Amino acid sequence: MSGATVDEIFEAVSAWPAQDRLSLAYRILQSVTPRESVSASEKSAALQRLRGLLARDNTPPPTDEDVARWLDEHREEKYG
Repeated sequence: MSGATVDEIFEAVSAWPAQDRLSLAYRILQSVTPRESVSASEKSAALQRLRGLLARDNTPPPTDEDVARWLDEHREEKYG
């Protein structure tokens, strides 16, 4: 993916399982050397963002039927 932007790369890996994304993130963080002058607080902030991305509330995603019902309810509220 030579020349890809960060957004393009993120889009490509966003469908990966959480464990694979976390593994990639860990490898990227490990690749940053001290010579690249990334502070501990910057690394910590990046890890916090990763934790937020991986956080789950263990509820299943809505079904197609749920979404269809929500849309119908919204239309009913909006248009009567």
